[in-house]
Amino acid sequence: MRVAQCCQSRTCHELPKPACCGTETSCTRPGIWECGMAGSLASSCVRVDPRSLSGAVSEPMHLLPCQIQREGAANVKGYFAPAVKDREGGKEVSFRGRTLKGQEVSVPSGYMGVVLREDQKPCSEEEDRLFTVKSTFRSFTQWNLETPPSADDVLIMSLIWPKIAAAIHAPVE
Repeated sequence: MRVAQCCQSRTCHELPKPACCGTETSCTRPGIWECGMAGSLASSCVRVDPRSLSGAVSEPMHLLPCQIQREGAANVKGYFAPAVKDREGGKEVSFRGRTLKGQEVSVPSGYMGVVLREDQKPCSEEEDRLFTVKSTFRSFTQWNLETPPSADDVLIMSLIWPKIAAAIHAPVE
């Protein structure tokens, strides 16, 4: 797990242990940090409690091509998962009357997907935010409307970045 340090410039730097510089004292708790962008007015840090990772369960994940105006649990195992059909070109399901085409996507080697939960919403943008790990995943099903996901999808292309970054930063012979 990586930890970042927030500094006066508000950019984050990866460090082996958490710390803050400048006048900030709220950033000295352990966790993974993401701070306001350089030059932004935001002065808060986002922290993930690393202790919550040990209690997180691994669950199947689905990335739907829509926004649902509801927060809370859904009985995916009872209603959505049984309706998924394996087809020649991938997976297929009907969701709210629309056909969705899906494909299983693996998280890059050396990485793990996490689902985060914020137990207490901040009162202001300046207040630090604390998240806990609710569940983890090594793969997920990406769903598109009408057409199956392909190598040209932005999300699938973005998952290639760790390999590209390793090649860019590898020693030149």
